[in-house]
This record gives sequence, structure tokens and C-alpha cells, in this order.
Amino acid sequence: MLNFPDAIRTNPQFNKLAVGEMLFAEYTCPIGEERLGVFAETDYLVHVLSGRKTWQTMDGVWEAGPGQTLFFKKGAAIIRQFFEVNFCLLVFFIPDRLIRATVRELSGRLGPASSRVEPLKCATRVVPDLALNVFLESMLTYFSGREKPPEPLLQLKLKELIVGLLTSDSNPQIAAYFR
Repeated sequence: MLNFPDAIRTNPQFNKLAVGEMLFAEYTCPIGEERLGVFAETDYLVHVLSGRKTWQTMDGVWEAGPGQTLFFKKGAAIIRQFFEVNFCLLVFFIPDRLIRATVRELSGRLGPASSRVEPLKCATRVVPDLALNVFLESMLTYFSGREKPPEPLLQLKLKELIVGLLTSDSNPQIAAYFR
């Protein structure tokens, strides 16, 4: 089983931005096998730019194609690769420490968590909203730029993603999980 973030971090072919344990990447998938087992010790979000893949977790199968976003809790998955079209995605690994710090910082400003939200499975489809779309567009700009953004800005960008998911009415399961 492949350590997903380590494989990205150590591969010089991937377009990545890293600050400490935070890792963002844009890449065209080099997987030659149809199926690959991966694991991550942090939660992560993937946004598909082209192609399609499925992730099989212990509680479901999640397929994503162009323009779709999935959120995964830390853990293992079997990824199935489709070879009709090159697969390209953005992936953002979200450290627990940053999630906790952001929730603490916003605790007085967040409304009460809904008690009617079903617990988050190993993965879920992320419903796009304005905050997510703006975040993704800004990150595409950074990935396509010649100069890398400064580390403090990257830290703020990941925090922006967390705040967007925490305050989104579109993704209450993720918001409840973060809390």
C-alpha cells in the first residue's frame, strides 16, 4: 500500500507546493496499474480536472470526473484508474493540527453544529459553492505560475479551504466532522 502524500512529496514530476506537513499538488496521474492501494495519515480533498477515477473505501465507492470534488478522511482506499483520458487532479492534504487550530479560532463565531447531520463516511462528495470555487481557481493560478507563493500565503490558503468548508451550508457533514 502506497503512502499517498509521501509518494507525491518525493516525486519530482509533480507540481506541488509544500509547507511543513501541508501539501498541495496538481498532477497528471502516472499510475500504470488499473488498481492501486493508497493510504494517508491526514484528511485530504481531491478536485478532478480531467479524466475519472474511483476510490473504494471500507464504506463505499466514490467516482469523480472533471469538475467534481471529493473529501477523504485519513485512511486507506483502493484507487481504480481509467485509461481513456489522462487523469489530472488537484489534491490538498489537510493536517489535523490546522483543522483544530482553525476551529478553535472561529469557535465563538460559528453557529451551533447541526445534530441532524449523518456522520461522515470515509469519503463524501463535496458540493461546490462560491468559497470552494474561488479557492480552487486561485490555487490553479498558483500552480500555473512561474513563481511559488510565499509560505505564509499557502498556510492562509489552506486555512481558507477549512473555513470555507466549516461555514458552508452546502457541506454540513464535513463541517460537523471538522468540529
